[in-house]
Amino acid sequence: MTEGSHRDVCDAAMPQLAEGASFNVPQSAVDRERELACTSTRLPMITRFDIYGSTVLRSADMEQLAVEVKDLAGDAHPTYLEPILALAALCARTPSSELHLDGD
Repeated sequence: MTEGSHRDVCDAAMPQLAEGASFNVPQSAVDRERELACTSTRLPMITRFDIYGSTVLRSADMEQLAVEVKDLAGDAHPTYLEPILALAALCARTPSSELHLDGD
């Protein structure tokens, strides 16, 4: 995914956060978070997640998802991540599978 298309995905998802937020956040804070999320090269898969809508990940996306989940966990690697990583591994081995993530 090119940086431009990654930004397009973020631009499509992030305005929902700013408009649908039920708490008061200064617009400058929203702008900073949006810029951080959309320019992140460390977590390109996770920053695609639509926290209010649905995100569909294909089998080919699973390896990157697992890398990012492990990266976020760092050394802690909590046990609740094991089922997520197992599901990603199963989906990666099944080319026709998809992982559907439904937001709020």
